[in-house]
Amino acid sequence: MIPPPVVHKPTIGYDVLQMASTRRGLELQASSPEQARLLGGGLLCARRTSTFLSCAFREHRDYPQWLQVTAVFLFVFVIQLVVYGFHELTEANIGIPNSEALHWATEPYGPDGMYGQYLTYLLVALPLGWLLVSNLFTRRPQQSVMG
Repeated sequence: MIPPPVVHKPTIGYDVLQMASTRRGLELQASSPEQARLLGGGLLCARRTSTFLSCAFREHRDYPQWLQVTAVFLFVFVIQLVVYGFHELTEANIGIPNSEALHWATEPYGPDGMYGQYLTYLLVALPLGWLLVSNLFTRRPQQSVMG
């Protein structure tokens, strides 16, 4: 029998903080209280499962690989923030000369544009691709069977 993982108090505090902020976001976006409760319950179950698996398989993690995947995600995320931020600044016409022409030039790269949606997909696809490729080319130590 596998013993249950130890969940530390900082992990529980982080969960509470994250669920409180998520709950407020759901209240603002859900069309009905029932929908908000259903989505919140699903998110709570997903978060609890994620915490359990994270604690249960802590010794099996490859931290350098995890940091690489996180870096790839953050790189794409920062590019998306810069592109969207510039697009929204030109739309608001805040101190940027020729902002109307720049706004229409960056429209395909904005959040609703064709290329802007590709950035959202890349937030998932590039880290997963990096994970798959790095798993293919990473050499694992051979475990000998003694018996």
